[in-house]
Amino acid sequence: MIVKDGKIIILQVLAIAIIVVVFTLFFPFKFMQILSMIGGLLVLLIIFLFRDPARKIERDKNIVVSPADGRVVAYNEISDSFVGNAKFLSIRMSIFDVCVNRMPADGEIVSDEYIPGELIPSYKAAASFVNKRRRINIDGGGEFRYGVTQIAGMVARKIVPYLSKGDHAKKGDKFGAIPFASKVDILLPADIVVQVTLNQKLKAGKTVIGIYK
Repeated sequence: MIVKDGKIIILQVLAIAIIVVVFTLFFPFKFMQILSMIGGLLVLLIIFLFRDPARKIERDKNIVVSPADGRVVAYNEISDSFVGNAKFLSIRMSIFDVCVNRMPADGEIVSDEYIPGELIPSYKAAASFVNKRRRINIDGGGEFRYGVTQIAGMVARKIVPYLSKGDHAKKGDKFGAIPFASKVDILLPADIVVQVTLNQKLKAGKTVIGIYK
């Protein structure tokens, strides 16, 4: 599958590539042949960057899965106005990771806030707090509440929402995307037993990041 917002970009790049190929047929200069090859490779690269593979979701309600593909770059215990005492995980996505973000657990989105900000490189820790971002808070029922933040970066400047306030979602449902990747942070209740370590590679909807007891 292809990310729906990526289809337009793919069609645009494909159209340009086709035009270059047509010109090459009429003007078979070496330069045009090289451009044709570059155009073809660019189309394949864009398709790869906007891929949206199916994921088998772990349905155990006590298990929390990663909201994003990427690597764990930060892990702290903090206090949050919605979650309370929380465990904070920051996941850095590379441009080659799948850009779709998935729900870590079942729940209702009770707030969906867009926060304007800067666009510093997402590998910097400060990006989590100063960059343009989208924070959603989810009520999982009982005392289980968590928050997820999609963060834009210097390259990935657009955050695409798929769900909004009031939506009920299942674990693994797609709640948004960050085309060309950036960073996703998650705040989990303090009694969650974290199952991942720094620099560990994660897969959205697949990697177990915590167990709720």
